Amino acid sequence: MKLNPQQMEAVNHTTGPALILAGAGSGKTRVIVHRIARLITEYGIPPRQILAVTFTNKAASEMRERILAMPDLPESCPVMISTFHSLCARLLRWEHTYAGLMPGFTICDDTEQLARIKRVMVDLHMSTDHLKPREVLTAISHAKNRFLTPETLKREAGKNVFMQATAQVYQAYEDGLRADQTVDFDDLIVRIVRLFRDEPVVLEKYQERFRYILIDEYQDTNPAQYELINLLGRRYRNVMVVGDDDQSIYRWRGAEVSNILNFPNDYPGARIIKLEQNYRSTGVILAAASELMRHNTIRTPKTLWTERSGGTKIGVETWPTDREEAEAAAREIRSLVNDGYVEWQDVAVFYRTNAQSRIIEEVFTKERLPHRVVGNISFFKRKEVKDILAYIRLTLNPSDSSAMMRVINVPRRGIGKTTVQVIQSVATERGVDLFTAAETMTGSERLANHKQQAVAGFVELVHDLIRHERNHPPDEFMTYCLERTAYRDVLQHDASSEAAASLEIVDEFMNMVGDFAQRVKGSLTDFADYLSLVSGEEDDGVEGSQSMVSLMTLHNAKGLEFRVVFMTGLEEGLCPLLRAAERDSIDHLEEERRLVYVGMTRAMERLFMFGAGRRFLHGQVSEQVPSRFLSELPVQYTERLRRSTKPASPQLIQSNKEYEIGQRIRHASLGTGTILHVAGSGPKAKLLIHFDRFGRKKIQAGLANLTRLH
Repeated sequence: MKLNPQQMEAVNHTTGPALILAGAGSGKTRVIVHRIARLITEYGIPPRQILAVTFTNKAASEMRERILAMPDLPESCPVMISTFHSLCARLLRWEHTYAGLMPGFTICDDTEQLARIKRVMVDLHMSTDHLKPREVLTAISHAKNRFLTPETLKREAGKNVFMQATAQVYQAYEDGLRADQTVDFDDLIVRIVRLFRDEPVVLEKYQERFRYILIDEYQDTNPAQYELINLLGRRYRNVMVVGDDDQSIYRWRGAEVSNILNFPNDYPGARIIKLEQNYRSTGVILAAASELMRHNTIRTPKTLWTERSGGTKIGVETWPTDREEAEAAAREIRSLVNDGYVEWQDVAVFYRTNAQSRIIEEVFTKERLPHRVVGNISFFKRKEVKDILAYIRLTLNPSDSSAMMRVINVPRRGIGKTTVQVIQSVATERGVDLFTAAETMTGSERLANHKQQAVAGFVELVHDLIRHERNHPPDEFMTYCLERTAYRDVLQHDASSEAAASLEIVDEFMNMVGDFAQRVKGSLTDFADYLSLVSGEEDDGVEGSQSMVSLMTLHNAKGLEFRVVFMTGLEEGLCPLLRAAERDSIDHLEEERRLVYVGMTRAMERLFMFGAGRRFLHGQVSEQVPSRFLSELPVQYTERLRRSTKPASPQLIQSNKEYEIGQRIRHASLGTGTILHVAGSGPKAKLLIHFDRFGRKKIQAGLANLTRLH
């Protein structure tokens, strides 16, 4: 496929700043790849002077493969193509002395961060019931990316009790990271930015190294990422950013849409190129999505168009209940598949929140529709992988107390909580890390002899791993590690199905390290960095989803495309998701509209937008109002799937009628539930009902006043 005129203009841009406003499906990755190739082949730019940055390892890998496949490029093409975090992890390794870190410093991912926050809160005697660790971690992350220290955050907190507590946790959390020679994901970028600010010589070194910079998905950058790019690009100003303000949907992660909107002010004289030709969706879908976005005020005007004019109208409907909404989606999907129009994997169902998937999964399972929930626990977040990674981290950095805490008794080696508490006390008293404290426990009167021996055995194990790592590549080290720790042996001697599944994970891990050793030929440190960075990304869940309908949140849909898309839950309070504190927030409402726009533009040929008049939310049935976004769609691009959209009235279950398994009912005192089993008929029928709040109850139909919900 040839480049269109606007794409060609972007590809041919050589020096100076440029903003490429790339609408949905407009081929932005293709533009980035061709521009890199053009810089090298046509303008003689050394590949090592080019830096391309994106947000996920998957996107970086795809970009790297596409560049290597370009004709006329040298076989060895050392263009730096990386995520923000991978780039900064590498820079921090190279400049660890300037950063005040030891060479083997540890990178902890989001799971480890949360574990640390929880431990700090326990130490500070804070209740995790009233102060949620995840919310505290998010607040700390946002503070870091705004370059706020714990002291600054404490001053900003004022009388805000939550922020005061967060500042206190932040300080202890940072102290723990510093003591363990560990950095978190936010530190990777923030530390490099501070290093560049404080050490002009280091900054100049990388300004010279990376003279040509390309940033993908620029609308998703946070303040720290924004500052990093501005520092690197300040000297030569050869900064090209690619993105779409209409697809900025990560404000909750700290992304600021103002970064892309203000680019022309940050770089006066920047060339602005709009990619408005869409290669994905039909004209009807694009026209409706564009009209929806005209209701946003904080945006750069653009008009998407396609050579695929026309197309089927968007199916819009508000069904009486959430179950009927799911049943309608199932019915339409089966019809499309039976007619030979699509296959299962060509279809996706989107929803605003994860909680909405329950009823969809239930209905699809009952209707025998093959489906897969995108966003389940990924391979990298499995316990087995976390355990093995902790052994790697401890080998590279014995000061990593978190890694030691995870594996000191995994597999079980007789070191229980009481023994660990003694080691922690010694570490605190002497001002050392846990491993150093453990090394001193032999002969200690604080532990019984058999406990001393157990601790000494663990210490010797770690020393053995350290010695072995120095002389062996990662794959050989991992084989030794699993043998020396008996991790695999314990699983092999366990006959449970859980152990069998765990062994499969361990075997897959060894496949991965073997592939890494062949492909990268890096050190164990390189492998640990790769694991930490990849495990911090959400599993996109799409790989291996052949012959299945994909179910996912609208956020997970970003970057994907499907021939047929169903968007569900289009109701006020759900989509847009408006909490009490956000009802008057224009910024929040416009981001919700952008989220719907992203969902719409994932559809290539058919789009359905559904809602429900009654939905089970937060433990109770709630009457719903259709989303304002549905009313913002031009009527000429939509069609109703049925005439009546009025929610069905609840019907009293009569004692002389049969009851159905799966029927949703309401009991006067027990609330709502689902019928699991029916024995007999009429008023003497015995019903087994699972009530949402009280679990399973046996009820005689004639003695209960039941109300039919669906």
